[in-house]
Amino acid sequence: MGRQKLLIITALIYSRYRLKQRSNELLLMQKSEIDQQNLSLQHLVLDKNQLIGEKENIAIICEVDDITLDVSQTIPVGIILNETVTNALKYAFPDHQTGSINILVKQIEDFIEIQISDNGVGLPKEFNPASLNTLGITLLKGLTRQLKGSYRLKNDHGLTIVLRFPFRLYDPKTIV
Repeated sequence: MGRQKLLIITALIYSRYRLKQRSNELLLMQKSEIDQQNLSLQHLVLDKNQLIGEKENIAIICEVDDITLDVSQTIPVGIILNETVTNALKYAFPDHQTGSINILVKQIEDFIEIQISDNGVGLPKEFNPASLNTLGITLLKGLTRQLKGSYRLKNDHGLTIVLRFPFRLYDPKTIV
């Protein structure tokens, strides 16, 4: 009887040891993944800083209402703003042309309207967003759909992107 208890205790201790060892392996793999993502993010930030540094002749003007979006809307909006402003910095002002990028965020009744506009060269006349699958257009379409909103492009004296979606009140329960 005593020997059986000893075997059971030994088996339990060994199982616990293996479980802890496996947990440590998983944590190390996750840490490695996170470190790799952090490194990628650092490179992205450096690239953005370099891009902004090269564009000293471009003013970025923001007019933003005091709005607290739900996190389910904040993330897609942040990605859209990042993509559109980055593209404006890259393409709207070639050959060190001066100009401005305007970002307007306002609440209109139960909707949020965001306008990102520049006074740069605009899109080529033959540009058709419906027929192109560029990263920027794909992100804009997909994230706007996620926001249950709509967008439109105005290509007149530069480019204006107007995004409109229903306002979702901030819900602290969505923060984990």
